[in-house]
Amino acid sequence: VVLVVHRTTPDKGHLTHDLKFIEDVLEPGLRQIVATEGGFAYQASEDEPLFGDEGAKDQKAPQRSIVARIRTPNAPGTGPLLVSHDGKAMLVLVELTTEFLARTNWPTISHIEGLVRDLRQQEKIPPGLKIAVTGSAVIGRDHVRAEEARLHRGARAPDTRAA
Repeated sequence: VVLVVHRTTPDKGHLTHDLKFIEDVLEPGLRQIVATEGGFAYQASEDEPLFGDEGAKDQKAPQRSIVARIRTPNAPGTGPLLVSHDGKAMLVLVELTTEFLARTNWPTISHIEGLVRDLRQQEKIPPGLKIAVTGSAVIGRDHVRAEEARLHRGARAPDTRAA
């Protein structure tokens, strides 16, 4: 899932404030979604044994999120690569462990879209800043939904062929 954080104004002076918004508001919101879904996919929780435990065989493994990691422009190393040359657009990547057409992506995508919607409604997004949600998982979900709708419409259409 890719969140495109962008400005229509050419003023580079907003870049510092926009990066701060990502660090202080957007990323914590995404991390809260991951925590609600059971934590990052590859992160062991405190109550999980580090090594195999015979007594743990009978216990069901805790449900983990499908989110592998979150990458932001604030991250050291590759983070600056997520900022456009003109400073008007930045990417926040929510990497998933699943295939792009998997239905298991849908709840996580919905939670991310809900976060963005809530930030808009609560006016927590800085003026002039826009956030678009896209990426292969979002496109995959939308493709499956469109195909299902097309098939559903086709199944209900009356047969107009001559007998």
